[in-house]
Amino acid sequence: SSMTFIAVGAYTEPVPHCRGSGLGIEIFKLGTGGSLTHHGHIPVAESGPNPSYLAFDHELRLLWAANEVDDAARSTVTCLALDADLTGGKRAAPRMDAKGTACCHLVVLNDAPGASEVWWANYGSGTASGAELDRGSHVPTKALPSEACGVGCVYPGPVPDRQDGPHAHMVAPMPGGACLVPDLGSDKVWVLALDPATGARRLDSALTFQCHPGVGPRHAAVHPGGKTAYVLNELGGSVTACAWDGAAAALSRLGPDEPIDPARSGTPEGAGAAVRVHPNGRWLYASLRAGEHSVIAHFDVGASGQVARRGAVLSGGHTPRDFALVGAGGPAGEDQSTVALPEYVVVANQDSDSLVVFRIGPSGELEGPCAQHHCESPVSVCVLGR
Repeated sequence: SSMTFIAVGAYTEPVPHCRGSGLGIEIFKLGTGGSLTHHGHIPVAESGPNPSYLAFDHELRLLWAANEVDDAARSTVTCLALDADLTGGKRAAPRMDAKGTACCHLVVLNDAPGASEVWWANYGSGTASGAELDRGSHVPTKALPSEACGVGCVYPGPVPDRQDGPHAHMVAPMPGGACLVPDLGSDKVWVLALDPATGARRLDSALTFQCHPGVGPRHAAVHPGGKTAYVLNELGGSVTACAWDGAAAALSRLGPDEPIDPARSGTPEGAGAAVRVHPNGRWLYASLRAGEHSVIAHFDVGASGQVARRGAVLSGGHTPRDFALVGAGGPAGEDQSTVALPEYVVVANQDSDSLVVFRIGPSGELEGPCAQHHCESPVSVCVLGR
């Protein structure tokens, strides 16, 4: 029988928006029929506090964790080497200073000329920071300059309690080498552009994409065709479809914001969380945190790149902060890198301490739930492969 492994990050101590009862990083096995079994554990002593976002470096089987804490002295980025059987892991390098507060998202970029890089978003201080990695070991070799969001912006924004300053929420890699940095506090998506002469990524304010006032952009997902990106708005509870010009490193709006849940999007009780595009390019999924009314919505992607909402399922719990599209594996065949197209969606319901699995139906609709598993304060779902 085939299986896929996923790592789940958690809040391990209280934060204003979560009681934080996690014990580190948990590893689960997704089996045939969408079954979920607990497989491994990485304790806080290795993962660091609040490993709230995870990124997997497939080349070297390293798992990176963003340690989201408000205290700058403890705000770090952790690199973990996984055990061969994926039952655990140990720190592969000293923890890196995040150079900011509430580090909440990170990404490993293996495309930079001559070097790999890791970049992360510091929500509290509104910066994107990075480090260059050794090509062979992927251990950090030198810090890259922090890039400040919010330059030239006026605060507070239309939602004063959330838009009191810049709040970088993600670093999303794009075709062509640039990265998008959605900034919830400024209603802007900043662009880390790749300088062709030096190979360095710098924030170019001339390329900034302006969102509608008060929508609070949080995450972005790129279409596999590379010509469209989708911005998930936390405060607006909506998705903005944008054309992406890789050569110019610029976004342009394709149409109106599409609500994740027309009944609750744009209200105080509905907050957008995660967005993912299916690798077939035809379907998009987005989650809305709305207590017991939390949903994962399914959108069709049209030929022009715009999206049309087709329906939604209750998330099977409270506060679906993250979810992943997961293939069930199957025989790898001769090309070991082949990954099956996703058949399941695994949802982390932060406030009901549960992972819930849905099956992706033939038209992209979500069916189920077909499995669930207890997991304390789960907030990030990261596919490790098989």
